[in-house]
Amino acid sequence: MNTPFGMDAHALNFDAVKAFFSTAGDEGVTWEAKGPDPQRSWIRPEQVQKSVGGFANGQMPATLILGAAREGKTGPWKLSGVLPPGGDEPGVSLSKMIRNGLNPAPTVVISDAWPVGDPAEGRVVIAVTVEPVAEPPCITAGGQVFIRTSGETVPVLDPAVLQRLAVAGAERVAGAENGARQQLNFARGSVPVSIEGIAQWPGEHGVIVVAAQAVGYEPDIAARLFDPSTEDLMVGLVRDHLPSIPAHIPKAVNQTVFDVTQRQDTVMARGLPHRALPGCSWRGLTARWSGGVAALTAVEGADADTIAEQIIKPSAQALNTMLAHLGSQGRVHLVVGTHDLALRTGDLRETKIEALAGTWLDSGDLPSEEQVQRIVDELRRATGQVVWSTTGNG
Repeated sequence: MNTPFGMDAHALNFDAVKAFFSTAGDEGVTWEAKGPDPQRSWIRPEQVQKSVGGFANGQMPATLILGAAREGKTGPWKLSGVLPPGGDEPGVSLSKMIRNGLNPAPTVVISDAWPVGDPAEGRVVIAVTVEPVAEPPCITAGGQVFIRTSGETVPVLDPAVLQRLAVAGAERVAGAENGARQQLNFARGSVPVSIEGIAQWPGEHGVIVVAAQAVGYEPDIAARLFDPSTEDLMVGLVRDHLPSIPAHIPKAVNQTVFDVTQRQDTVMARGLPHRALPGCSWRGLTARWSGGVAALTAVEGADADTIAEQIIKPSAQALNTMLAHLGSQGRVHLVVGTHDLALRTGDLRETKIEALAGTWLDSGDLPSEEQVQRIVDELRRATGQVVWSTTGNG
């Protein structure tokens, strides 16, 4: 995450901050400073939420410096520090202010608390670097929306500006929904039933694809997608989470078990069945530079509960890890699709279904039991079963 101090937020040090303020002029769009409040020992939560919320509704990362004040309107800047709160560490206190006071809460990087001045006073300077939210607008707990202009953070009073933010958020939501479905269809069409030269998987089978896409990503997904670490990550995810691959797979991938290949916009792990779990065989894990990820499993007739436990949950866990690797930000749309799937019903009949069900996840979260159950209920309804919801109202 970039900062105006010439280095990434995770590597930011006090020397860089001091060098910046030695020549700094007026505050800009990408940084703001707050000095000590003579009435308080610590920054008010409302001040932090206003500044961070304004940055979160912007177009690029920006940094809030706590403990810097200017002498007059045009004088030099002084890093006089602020007194940290009692109880929580400064970084913990700031994290709580942001997490509890903004929705959606933006991704932030909070620096160390750098001591300044008389050690007996305990004053510190802290930098909070803010990534714009993937799904604007970012709203304070008090219902206000702020934006950062050159030199100040102001409330949004113009309906047109608020609408612009809301439209941007809605477009990203729609993009994640469409992207997840596209990734599902891509995986279903690009992962073969067998790898060339290897015998066809025996028996009739259907396909279940679990796919996901986030509403936003850090810049340059392709650089992370085609990094050599992606292959190691896929090997680990296949071994640890996806069904029917033996635990003894070596790091050097055995071509007859599965291989990791590339296309211009895709990295794909393709597998052959080693049926440790009856009826389910992992077949493919794909990731694209659009940010979409998917896991495909071939299934000989299975009931919905088996699908939930042996396919949906482990696939969602693997995709969650892949999304983090690609730099996902904000909520995630997860979809489950079937093709020619013979789903066993309560009377042991098998009904072939084509179904699609989706749900939204908060950033970094796995689907809850309730969300998985809703997806399973959708699959059951696709067979013609009458399935009343056991969640929600009443």
